[in-house]
Amino acid sequence: MFPVAFWVSAVFGYVMGVVALAIGVLLAVKRGGRTLPLVLGIVLAILVAAAIGATAFIHIVAYGVGKAVEEVAKTKYAAGVLGQPITAGSWEITILNVKESKYLKMEETYFAAKEERKAVIVTVRIRNVGKEASSVSDVWSLILVTNVNKSYEDVTIYRFNLLWDVGEEVKAEAVKVRELNRFQSLAPGTYIEGDVLFDIPQNEIPIKLFFKVGVIGPTQVEVTLSK
Repeated sequence: MFPVAFWVSAVFGYVMGVVALAIGVLLAVKRGGRTLPLVLGIVLAILVAAAIGATAFIHIVAYGVGKAVEEVAKTKYAAGVLGQPITAGSWEITILNVKESKYLKMEETYFAAKEERKAVIVTVRIRNVGKEASSVSDVWSLILVTNVNKSYEDVTIYRFNLLWDVGEEVKAEAVKVRELNRFQSLAPGTYIEGDVLFDIPQNEIPIKLFFKVGVIGPTQVEVTLSK
């Protein structure tokens, strides 16, 4: 609605300006030998011409700035595969590994997925390839897509059931997890590695990972999880 209102108001303003300019010229031409209509007509014509010129200049600048902002804010797209570094802005992101498990281990604590569900553990490396220190939170909105075209957002370890009585079978099957620190700042040239967790039905297979890099003019990245 804003662009429509902008152009309607602009056209209306120019039309009214032209009408006012015509009235000023008419006063000057049809003065009938009188001085006052001539002066009023000239003053009105000058003011209206200046107003139309200033308004046109503002509209041209506003249009140019709007187009520039629109271009900067436009979403870009990138694609890659498991194990391939993907560069977006000041970041290089690599999906190193994808594992599936019923059981998880964080430090000395064990967790289990709910009935008929499993955990997907995506190991990510994020490297700062820019010239300034930046927060890893620039990489966001991670979404896992499975073979049945369903999407799942990432979860924390506490989405899964905490296990108190842990047998040898659970210990043998559990995948060790080190969750990715989303709020850490990285100096130029340094990197961080960590795991991102997803909770999906047991009979589904993860096939793609989507995430965004940057906020203004973000890059939408699509990673195929099978080589």
